[in-house]
Amino acid sequence: MPDPDRQRADPDGRDERAAARLVGVDRLLADPGAFADACAAERLAIFRTLLAVSGDPDLADDLAQDALKRALERREQYRGDAPLGAWLHRIALNSWRDHVRWRRLRRWVGLDDPATWAVAAPPAGDPDAAIDLRRALARLPDRQRAAIVLRYYHDYDYAAIGAALGVTAGSAGSILSRAIDRLEAELRDRS
Repeated sequence: MPDPDRQRADPDGRDERAAARLVGVDRLLADPGAFADACAAERLAIFRTLLAVSGDPDLADDLAQDALKRALERREQYRGDAPLGAWLHRIALNSWRDHVRWRRLRRWVGLDDPATWAVAAPPAGDPDAAIDLRRALARLPDRQRAAIVLRYYHDYDYAAIGAALGVTAGSAGSILSRAIDRLEAELRDRS
């Protein structure tokens, strides 16, 4: 006769299946090659999901690659409480959401509008310097460029820049500092 306590705690063997899945997860995490192969096996499904939400095959491919790279970098965070494919899809959809946020921010700040750069006041009397500055700004990474625009075009403080970029005020200051250093170095190299 079956143990009634066992039946109440585990009426359909879920604990045993979960334990078996965790053993598989441990093996998967112990072997980076096996983990990479398991992730690669999910790439087409991830691509199709991203294609469905973005409508852009090139973007879907880039985001799928980014999601798999993130997964490989963070494989120790996979706990096995959900199938690997679900975990990878979550990473992929988070990449899509990040992309949408950045696209919205770029539009809001005007980074995609060439007129944004044309309205910048040239430094005192030197039109070549203004052109060099615009070119140097265009070469900055998106996040650094956004920080510069928010600070110097819109006069935002660090807290507002942080809120716009989705980081803390301290991180916004750090991003801005790196952007300024990079701009200064590039403009110094040009002179």
